[in-house]
Amino acid sequence: MKSIVRSFLFQISGMLLILALISSCSCNTVPEVTIVEVTYDGDEFSTYYVTCTGKVIDEGVGNCNCSNCGFCWSKQHLPTLDNTAISLEVSEADSFTSSFSENELESMTEYYVRAWAINDHGVSYSNEVTIYLSSGIPGDGPNPPWGPGVD
Repeated sequence: MKSIVRSFLFQISGMLLILALISSCSCNTVPEVTIVEVTYDGDEFSTYYVTCTGKVIDEGVGNCNCSNCGFCWSKQHLPTLDNTAISLEVSEADSFTSSFSENELESMTEYYVRAWAINDHGVSYSNEVTIYLSSGIPGDGPNPPWGPGVD
């Protein structure tokens, strides 16, 4: 009887060890990503470029590696990858940067931007920021009175 119990306990401990190894090798959560900086470049009357910098704060619990990241934007709140998006490489510091100009965005229009990151568990999105490009109208310079800001 003791040998049967010992054999049973040995089998259970082996299965628990295998489960622990499997769970530590799988990605259990989506990454955490944020927009850390938004800068405007232009003159006193116009904003020609808006540069956003994102950062992967946490790649996720388990054996997670961010396979892709970037920014998505829309004229509507809470843009996703289903809207316009750009994919970027993550630097060794887990940050990534992109500039937006009138080549990508319409002037005199509010856009909502979020950073995104993907790992084996799924996609996550950052906080939303509002960006705006202006085109030479006095009083409508790089920092309009209502923004930019983190919503």
